[in-house]
Amino acid sequence: MANEGPSRIREIPPEQLSAPQKAAIEAVIGGRGRIPGPYKIWLHSPILMQRLERLGTFLVNESSLKPREQELAILCIAAHWHGNFVFTVHSRVAREQGVPESVIEDIRTGRMPKLTDQREGAVVEIALSVGFQTQAHFTTVFKRFTGETPHRWRSAQQMRVGDGSRPRLVGAGYRSAARPSCESTILL
Repeated sequence: MANEGPSRIREIPPEQLSAPQKAAIEAVIGGRGRIPGPYKIWLHSPILMQRLERLGTFLVNESSLKPREQELAILCIAAHWHGNFVFTVHSRVAREQGVPESVIEDIRTGRMPKLTDQREGAVVEIALSVGFQTQAHFTTVFKRFTGETPHRWRSAQQMRVGDGSRPRLVGAGYRSAARPSCESTILL
């Protein structure tokens, strides 16, 4: 896990891992057989890492979605958030599962693809319709939870990381009619 070159995330050398971080790594390897890239980021919060691992393992191994449907959903979300790396990796997997190039291209460009399988069509329609429709909507929701814009929050986190401390989860309570009292946390 030591940093072998330029990286966007400060990797933690094995000798500096805390007991909870070591346990989180073991849990991920047990569920996935390896440490995928995002988990290296989440390792800075081992509790978050373990919870996301359980969710990820459930989605991959125990959900009602077939592997091809999972890939279509992942492509939709990656395209929506301009996750080029994720889109490229999962495009290859989708091709291996027989997803036509025209469907991948339609998803990449934000168009509803023509799918002959009704279930796949439903998965894509749902995946394309959820989430934040605009950056402004995301910023509004983010500010409601953290009290800051994403830019200010990220700047504060970078300053904190720059002085040797580690990023923290930021939490803020909010109330709504559907959930009278709930705590939310966001880590970027």
